[in-house]
Amino acid sequence: MPGSSHADRVVWEGLELNASSSREGKLFHDALGSAVAVRELLEDGSVRLKVVSHRERHTKADLSDTLFHSDREGRRVFLEIVGQAVLLAAKLELRHLQLAGVSLSEEEARVDLYTFDLKLDRERLHRIIGLAKEVLSSGKMCFTVKSKQEVLEVLRESREFFLYRRALEAPVERLSLVEYGGNYSYTAEPLEGVVEFSEPIITLVNTSRVHWLGEATGIVLERLHVSGYPSKQDEQLYSRYLSEVRLRDHVALSKDMDIYFTEPSIGAGLILWTPNGARMRRAVEEYIYKVHVKRGYEPVVTPHIALGELFEISGHMQHYRENMFTFERDGRLYVVKPMNCPFHIAILKRRRWGYRELPVRYFELGTVYRYERGGTLHGLTRVRGMTQDDAHIFLREDQIEDEIARLLELVEEIYSAFGLTNYTFRLSVRDPRDKAGFMGSDELWKLAESSLEGALKKQGIRFTVGIGDAAFYGPKIDINLKDALGREWQCGTIQLDFNLPERFNLTYTDEHNREQRMVMIHRAIIGTIERFTGLLLEYYAGRVPLWLAPIQVVVLPVEDASKTQVDYARSVARRLEERGIRTACIVEGRLNYRIRLARKQRIPIIAVVGSREVEEGSVTITKIEYSASELGMYKAKEETLKLSVDGLIDLVIEQIRSATRGILP
Repeated sequence: MPGSSHADRVVWEGLELNASSSREGKLFHDALGSAVAVRELLEDGSVRLKVVSHRERHTKADLSDTLFHSDREGRRVFLEIVGQAVLLAAKLELRHLQLAGVSLSEEEARVDLYTFDLKLDRERLHRIIGLAKEVLSSGKMCFTVKSKQEVLEVLRESREFFLYRRALEAPVERLSLVEYGGNYSYTAEPLEGVVEFSEPIITLVNTSRVHWLGEATGIVLERLHVSGYPSKQDEQLYSRYLSEVRLRDHVALSKDMDIYFTEPSIGAGLILWTPNGARMRRAVEEYIYKVHVKRGYEPVVTPHIALGELFEISGHMQHYRENMFTFERDGRLYVVKPMNCPFHIAILKRRRWGYRELPVRYFELGTVYRYERGGTLHGLTRVRGMTQDDAHIFLREDQIEDEIARLLELVEEIYSAFGLTNYTFRLSVRDPRDKAGFMGSDELWKLAESSLEGALKKQGIRFTVGIGDAAFYGPKIDINLKDALGREWQCGTIQLDFNLPERFNLTYTDEHNREQRMVMIHRAIIGTIERFTGLLLEYYAGRVPLWLAPIQVVVLPVEDASKTQVDYARSVARRLEERGIRTACIVEGRLNYRIRLARKQRIPIIAVVGSREVEEGSVTITKIEYSASELGMYKAKEETLKLSVDGLIDLVIEQIRSATRGILP
């Protein structure tokens, strides 16, 4: 079942935790380093991070729920722990100073202190870092999850006024109180337990001065920029991990494979797909389209602009305008399409519907445009123009659970075709304290949230709860994929909406010929083709499955000067192309150069033809096989085969059919 512990475990298959004599008393992963915390899912759907104590000898753990240091989330949690240790160590060194909190950047913790104008010289900073190491190794630094009010009481009694102010404004109901030696801090991370790392490394990277809350209030804080590792082995492993991450960067891979680029004269975040990229994108689109038709969806196509009035009715103007591109023409406001849903609603409203005709499922590979700040744009994963595998389902209330079950089956089918198994589910609900940020009545929200929660539980799916992460018109199930860097990306989403059917008056006629309100589901399985392509490139290090590869087979004559071999190579390429196999034929240059070029472009099958192959009417192919690791897919072995041309065609088509469960070719 997707979202179960099985789905989480697959990516770790075959990897063991070791407790060797050199790592006595430690939870240690040969590839990802020291365990930092274990994720615990509570009955209310919230998550608790149980700090791993390295005082006890462990040899087994549930890998699906363990956060390791070189895992992206584990690294972030460890930096939070390091920052809290430095914060409390500073209090030990200087009893009178005020603690102002810990924040994280990509590779460091930032520790803020109010020192009452006392200068932190090099000697004092050195002592603080030394004390922080003692805090981490002492087994006496304790994290305890408490209610926000309880934490505020402790901070007030401790006279930590800066921390009190920050905790007061934290948008959560529970915080983790941090305690060492009678001094207190807090973190929004749901950490619980006692910290103990026997040989931690903490490094002071830099110091700076910042204004309290980023405002020119006159209150200036000392900021310590610190980094660290649980052990020397972790430092070495993390260095290797970062090297692997650089090799899997989809921006660099896209240059090697010639997938896409952006052009300043066109605009940031607007993707130009090259022929190779367009071929890969087309493969994704063809599969997605066909699998939806098989599942009973009806295709629709909608325009890229609309009058602003449409988005006034939908509520986007009130809740989403800052993310929309607008322009005026002939005295009327137009919007460049940010969402497909109002358009699909317009198609639905062209006629009346009876209860037996529901659900109605509309599907579109719809391109939308959303404003993202320039500093947040990155490659294919954060863009301004994107194409969604977008669908809207219009149904009766009594059909919700069955339809959610169908959608979860579709998620599993699609992700399996792409070879993706490491994904989780999160139920994103409204923050009840922020009613202004969400549209609709309390009754509708309660009904929608309970319906989604019930559907997940009925399917036996593990999920977490994200308070305040709902869409402005309804709660949703977010599907988060973990990429090669250990980051989680929201790709798919299933949103239940009682509000838009009310705003657009979507009704059907029941068995008694009475008008009843429809329910609406918004859903996208892969999210956007742009982001999904970037994730695939990183997960597979560019060597995507055969059915997705921009070029599936390259044919190379041994001797570029031999007209016979060149003509035969081109005839083989034509036969493959006639069967729908994406093929290239490279004839210029020395053979080794052409092989290196094919490998750089990550072409999965390299077919070489020499004089013997010409005589036999055959090809000699090199086929690369891959296996899964904690960082994604890697090359496991190469296999060399001699096949007839028809045999090669059959091999490629069978692999495509197998991967896509017969959807393609």
